Amino acid sequence: HNLTIVATDGVYVEPYTVQKLVIAIGQRYDILVTMNQPPAAYWMRAVTSRTFNESNGILQYSNVPNSVEPDSTTFLTPFKTLNDSEPLVPTNQNSFTLQPPIFKKVATLNISCNEPIKSKCFVNGKQFMLADTPTLITMYERQPAPHNISNIIDFNENDTVLVIVNNFINISHPMHLHGHGFFVLGAGPSSLTDAINFNYQRDNVALNYNNPPYRDTVSLPQQSWLVIGFTANNDDFLEQFDPGSWLFHCHIPYDMEAGMSVIFNVNGTISPPPKDFPIVRPFSSRAPTFRMQNITLGTWLKKQLGIYVVSSIAILWAIGI
Repeated sequence: HNLTIVATDGVYVEPYTVQKLVIAIGQRYDILVTMNQPPAAYWMRAVTSRTFNESNGILQYSNVPNSVEPDSTTFLTPFKTLNDSEPLVPTNQNSFTLQPPIFKKVATLNISCNEPIKSKCFVNGKQFMLADTPTLITMYERQPAPHNISNIIDFNENDTVLVIVNNFINISHPMHLHGHGFFVLGAGPSSLTDAINFNYQRDNVALNYNNPPYRDTVSLPQQSWLVIGFTANNDDFLEQFDPGSWLFHCHIPYDMEAGMSVIFNVNGTISPPPKDFPIVRPFSSRAPTFRMQNITLGTWLKKQLGIYVVSSIAILWAIGI
């Protein structure tokens, strides 16, 4: 059976048919399967990229006995495969063409980790750390953002922004933006002068401005580059990039906790929190006792917010920004 992709990360795309697809951590696909093969039972297989664990399901036609052995096809068989380099384009109602140069701000993020164990990761030479007070509260109270602690990039409401991500690490990373989507304008490797360092003035010709893919999670190729863009000029399709603190991070928990994150601070008017909204402050992930406090803090959060905290990562997501 074929897999026909009709949406990526919640955005409808022109139908694109493959036999298998690569899904990065955090990505979502809407897929149609037409049951047009001889009636039988057929395996659906999902294999992780590194540990080769396998999860299986069965598509079974009606009136086929449960005792029928599912049909098998080896993964070694050549298939048409989808990955992030394929040209998935939004449908007509979601189409959008950028007219360069339109960007008010160009930000470059150079990603690296210490070798060989990669226990610490850096964006532009700085490891992401949480401030004592959630960044969104700091913005609401019109206090200076903690640039000396967190990786923070400032821009204004309605700005058009180009973000260049250079990956100096020998593995790929699923990069996810909270709260909004973005245009995927290009990704390496390619025949550029420098396979890792993308230079906007020099390499702009490699970018696609004509109806580029729009999503909120994309794979950053290993030892290569990625270029994404935001714009709020087309209100019929794109949601407004609302004022606030929006986390852009690797969706692998180990890398995120190691520091592979950055905050996009969109300056503007912040709506006040509800009067009864519980605020934990100050707190610090840098304190030696932070991990030992998980149970106590988790119990409080469960009682106050109705959520369960299962790890320190969940705490960072719940109250970190």
